[in-house]
Amino acid sequence: MGKTTPRNSKWMRTYNRSLILRLIRLHQPVSRVELAKATSLTKPTISNIVNELKEEGLINERELGVSSGGRRPIMLELAASDRFVIGIDATQRRLHGVVTNIHGEMLGEAWHDERFDTNEEFIEAIVTLYIELAGKAQGDVIGLGVSVHGMVEAGNGVVLFAPRFHLHDIPLKQELEQRLNQNVFVENDVRTLALGELYFGEAIGIDEFFYVYAGYGIGGAYVHGGELIDGEHHIAGEIGHMRIMLDGPICSCGNRGCLEAVARELVEEEVK
Repeated sequence: MGKTTPRNSKWMRTYNRSLILRLIRLHQPVSRVELAKATSLTKPTISNIVNELKEEGLINERELGVSSGGRRPIMLELAASDRFVIGIDATQRRLHGVVTNIHGEMLGEAWHDERFDTNEEFIEAIVTLYIELAGKAQGDVIGLGVSVHGMVEAGNGVVLFAPRFHLHDIPLKQELEQRLNQNVFVENDVRTLALGELYFGEAIGIDEFFYVYAGYGIGGAYVHGGELIDGEHHIAGEIGHMRIMLDGPICSCGNRGCLEAVARELVEEEVK
């Protein structure tokens, strides 16, 4: 199990809970001692978090592990799949949502095809899709994650600029939490993809990598020390809007000659 150091911020407690839950999922069954070694958290802190997660029904204790000289450790694992999360991707006008259990297994999906042109219509579209997806969950929904293209200030869940939608300054986390009475997490779409690889995909156990997305646009995300790097202006890894041609084609962000716009023009010429 690799070494992971918790960040020093006002979200420390929430971050530590997420870290412990993630490590249990990746390495289950795992002992409290192993969690302490992997995180540098104190044993009392580990015990407090583990007890909270047990009380919330997110983890279980199972049979005793192998002793290394003292008492045999109690092993921890994720609880049965009776808790659910919803994820919604707002990369294009057609919103796509899924329901999964806490093991990451997808149980249902849905789409929202109606057009939105204002911040309010965008928020309402997500609310509508969430309600439909929540109806597919056969238990408690404990969180909503929303991935959005463009500039996202993930800490406060604010979409600063979504160029494909021509929308600015959307307090998405605040609005959704008020309307849905739910825990909401908002992140840039490509950084979300990188987290998916880090937690569930090819990058499990890899603490340093750069993720490149090339599809409906071009983007990147940087993971360092097992953590996603946001950057001072929330655009770390955003290679799609690097200007590579000063007099190049106009990009959706309003600039000329961005990598994304140049690549799109080259593809369109090739198709012709």
